[in-house]
Amino acid sequence: MNLYQHIVLIGMPGVGKTNIGKLLSKKLNIKHIDIDQCVVINESQTINELMIERGEEAFRNLEKKELSLAIHSKELSIISTGGGTVLDRDNSCLIKDKTYGIHIKSSIEEISKRIDVNTRPLLYNTNKLEALRSLWKVREKLYNNAAKIKINTEGLSLDAAVNKIYSRLSNDK
Repeated sequence: MNLYQHIVLIGMPGVGKTNIGKLLSKKLNIKHIDIDQCVVINESQTINELMIERGEEAFRNLEKKELSLAIHSKELSIISTGGGTVLDRDNSCLIKDKTYGIHIKSSIEEISKRIDVNTRPLLYNTNKLEALRSLWKVREKLYNNAAKIKINTEGLSLDAAVNKIYSRLSNDK
């Protein structure tokens, strides 16, 4: 497979972007970049700490900076984003115009089973299912607009999800 641009994984929190990104990068033998992890390392704070101490806007600005650095890197990579990355118009345009964006999808019910609200600042102290539905309402169109393809991973193991993406990439190249 001949890759010519970064692959960016977008989708709801808890859909598996980071884990899929790690496995896909191994399968393709290219670097994996996790935007949330870059922010955490560079700021020496967890996402929760950043959101509580500095607020969502400050976090989104840090996320935007890291995404831009990753996408403008000459070394091709798999980039896993945070669930809200597409809320910023510049981020969405950058993903759409400069990368091969993949919208990783699964049902809200399945995501709800996987997600720990204590590690998700926007879901803390909420009805998890209702909060996820609200996020989906706002973000669905943004994910679809930024992505070149959509991959439904409902009920799939991580390996099966990665193989499904790999197969799709092989057919699209």
